[in-house]
Amino acid sequence: MQDNFSYTYTNPNLDSQVQFGPFGYTSPAGSHFFMSIDNSGNYYVKKNNMQFQYYDFFDYVDTTGTNPNDHYSTSYRFQPMAVSDGRGWCGSAWASSPNALEAMGGQIQFDFAFDVYTAGGFLGRLVVDYFEMRSFGQVTVTDKDGTYRYDAKAVLNNTNPETGAVDPDYWNKVSFMGGGIVRPTALIDTDGDGIRETLWDNRLSSAGAFVGFPFLLRADANRNVVPEPGSLILIGTGLVGLIGVARKRTK
Repeated sequence: MQDNFSYTYTNPNLDSQVQFGPFGYTSPAGSHFFMSIDNSGNYYVKKNNMQFQYYDFFDYVDTTGTNPNDHYSTSYRFQPMAVSDGRGWCGSAWASSPNALEAMGGQIQFDFAFDVYTAGGFLGRLVVDYFEMRSFGQVTVTDKDGTYRYDAKAVLNNTNPETGAVDPDYWNKVSFMGGGIVRPTALIDTDGDGIRETLWDNRLSSAGAFVGFPFLLRADANRNVVPEPGSLILIGTGLVGLIGVARKRTK
């Protein structure tokens, strides 16, 4: 893994990190989602209720223990933001309730953007549409040239990530992940009427050199379930690190 295509981190531990092309970042604390979920298992998240922190550093840990730990300020920095509401579902459609101690899959889809910065200031904005994160299955992302390959396995909610078994110690611990490629264009709904009427061209941005970059993102969180009148359950999710990469292999 690299920073600015020049400095290479040897054997870095990338669990709970975010990976964008060859660049690695540590997820800063403080990002959060506030979502609601009904008893049918439907997720609803307003875009203004998805708050992301600024990514501008990487905490290096050598998996072999050869090199000392270090903290790096990254050459490229970015600020993610949601540009659409999120919709999805969780496994309570099959479980006895959204708060049950049972293995639950789930997924959520939304559009997001990220502003790219360097030490010299703002570089440009890139948009990714139809981004989906899920808590089940395997994700593999490979760029068109085969330079980067990212592999990650999801963790079902309420389960131990090492054993895969339902575990009371992991009750209401949720994990979502997803990946993709920064495509040349994105089609987004700018006025919230449900119609994607705006074409965003990532190539026109000064950060357009990153078009074609693959990424793998992960969100880990504690879920707080608060019964509300009727069938609505409010979930306030304070994420330890909202966007982070799951176990990954680079080819």
